[in-house]
Amino acid sequence: MKLDIYYQELAFEEMEQNPAFGFLSLLSEIGGFLGLLLGASFLTICEFLDHIILFIANKCRKQKVCADRPSTE
Repeated sequence: MKLDIYYQELAFEEMEQNPAFGFLSLLSEIGGFLGLLLGASFLTICEFLDHIILFIANKCRKQKVCADRPSTE
């Protein structure tokens, strides 16, 4: 058994692949993303602490207002 294979055209096209990111570009992208996440996390922690402080301050004010009222006994 003999199999003959023929090309339709004898021309060929050479393709070259290049990386989308160089090593330094990749590190820059990762650093920027981590900076964004850490910055957002820091702001979230600050807001959380702010809410806790306000909650405690409101509780203290309510207790002080209740303690200042004369008892109706």
